[in-house]
Amino acid sequence: MSTIAKKVSNGVNRSKLPTAGLASVAAAVAANLLAFVIIRALVDLPAGFMPLSVMSITFFTILGTGLGALLFAWLAGRSAAPFRTYRTIAIVAFVVSIIPNVLAALNPAMFPFPGGTAAAFLVLILFHVVAAVVSVAVLFRLAR
Repeated sequence: MSTIAKKVSNGVNRSKLPTAGLASVAAAVAANLLAFVIIRALVDLPAGFMPLSVMSITFFTILGTGLGALLFAWLAGRSAAPFRTYRTIAIVAFVVSIIPNVLAALNPAMFPFPGGTAAAFLVLILFHVVAAVVSVAVLFRLAR
């Protein structure tokens, strides 16, 4: 069967969805861990702040981008414009996901994490940005 036959009219190549989804998650994790190494070298991060650990960053990146990839696969079978629909949902999900970090940066005492400072919560927002940009870009590129 040719590649063209596997594509549906909405531009998604369904046979590539598993690979695209896994690659988008892996790329987001790798990008976030690289960002973590760079940020840790440039910024004095609080040592006891659990959300800024390799395990936390990896877990939450896999969770968010994995759910995103599953949502895209679901949309691919149900939407005439899955790329546009997913982009809109991803933007809304991104904004919603950073709200707690923005609130915590404005008032760290509101979130009782040991070592939680305004700067630490702002750094967490960077990981959301990196994961969103990388995962969506890889997913869109590989799913066509």
